[in-house]
Amino acid sequence: MLIEQYHPQHWGHSTHGFWQNFGRTLQNLGRRMERLSQLAEQRQQLLEMDDHMLKDIGISRAEARQIAKGR
Repeated sequence: MLIEQYHPQHWGHSTHGFWQNFGRTLQNLGRRMERLSQLAEQRQQLLEMDDHMLKDIGISRAEARQIAKGR
């Protein structure tokens, strides 16, 4: 019977998968935000390096600025 397909006891099965996927999506979003925060911090640190430090890692001041801009 068609009505039996939508009985509340069946709703739990479909909503459980939804909430699992939603939870994973939130976790992935959190990880992505953390990674973007780390990259922003690393770019700022790169800009704060003096010329000798930049030379040690093999990049120029101009390259450091470009990297910090995300290019």
